[in-house]
Amino acid sequence: MVNILIADDNTHFLKYLFNSIIRGNENLKIVDITTDGLSTYNSILELKPDIVILDLNMPKMDGIEVITKIQKEDINSRIIIVSGYSDYIYKISNKENIDFIFSKTKDLSLLTNYVNRLAIDLEEDVYRKNIITIFKDLKFNMSASGTQYLIKAILEANKNEKLLLKMENSLYSLVATQFNTTNQKVKWNINRAIKSMWRYTEDRTYISKTYGKENKSCPTAKDIITNCIETLKK
Repeated sequence: MVNILIADDNTHFLKYLFNSIIRGNENLKIVDITTDGLSTYNSILELKPDIVILDLNMPKMDGIEVITKIQKEDINSRIIIVSGYSDYIYKISNKENIDFIFSKTKDLSLLTNYVNRLAIDLEEDVYRKNIITIFKDLKFNMSASGTQYLIKAILEANKNEKLLLKMENSLYSLVATQFNTTNQKVKWNINRAIKSMWRYTEDRTYISKTYGKENKSCPTAKDIITNCIETLKK
């Protein structure tokens, strides 16, 4: 779930933006809506949202001051600027840690599309970190190309589980395209990474039970991918 804070003193814009962002996207959650800079700053400190959609021209504290203050804090929120004033946009254009600057004079679908793309990237970053934690516990060689192919395969299958029905022709092909290699090399390196993990693991019984294997047998790529997807959904 990606948490979003919207800060704008234009109620009509807020209503449109709220409806357009949450429509059809179950992975987005609006955690707060603020209408002045001071409450926006305090809310960001308290909630630490993943994404902040911030108007620059607001009462009590403008958006530029909000950005300046939160940059001094331990806040990793991704900042999207919205404004109907070109002077404000010019002042903010040289600020660091801003993902996107949007003028309200443009088509608002550009903004909602960007929010959706950013949310996908943020979720994938979280999933990747969780997969890496799992793989380190299993003693995978994290520098091996097969391990990286397997991580990417899990991320892609998590977005579309139908890819698991034809792993070599569909899933491995997609991974191969992204790494500029071949299906065969993806399959070979993934299997090699799994066999290496199995060779060096200290608890084969635990791994076998985790992946539903009997007699302490090595899990397959499909076993690992399926299990990781189930874990990510919890």
